[in-house]
Amino acid sequence: MTDINTALKDAAHALYRAVSDEDPRAYRLTELMCQASEAGRRAATAVLALYAAEQRLLSTPLDELDDPATLAAREAEIEAASAEHVAVFAALSKD
Repeated sequence: MTDINTALKDAAHALYRAVSDEDPRAYRLTELMCQASEAGRRAATAVLALYAAEQRLLSTPLDELDDPATLAAREAEIEAASAEHVAVFAALSKD
């Protein structure tokens, strides 16, 4: 199981890079990870959720980030996505 989990962690890192670089292979990699196993689906979902939260923060106009509620909401999104990401990778590291 460790080899599979290591492969999933490597795939998740590759997925994050592919999504960040707008590589068209990101969709196929996501599909393969989701088909591999439940752990693969969770890893792909966690990576994509973290990337999406980061992008929402980066795309928020600076004047909107002056609003404490908006800033807090964006930070909370990233913290939640980060926590899920850490939990998924911790589970993959356990087996």
